[in-house]
Amino acid sequence: MATVDLYMLIVANLELFVNYGLMVVDDGALQQLAQLLALAALSGVFYVGLALCDRTLLRRLTEAPLRELSR
Repeated sequence: MATVDLYMLIVANLELFVNYGLMVVDDGALQQLAQLLALAALSGVFYVGLALCDRTLLRRLTEAPLRELSR
């Protein structure tokens, strides 16, 4: 849900630039866009970290019972 919300905010910010041009830079839209893109990148890094931890945990939990079955 948060990813969809983040995506919608980035799209709305880009539409603001398209509609009003560089006028919105004075209002802080460029800083907001940079913050949103940094947050999206950070979210991606955390997702990859979570996926790696999940895969490692599942491998460790299922590896021992498989060794016992093969004996």
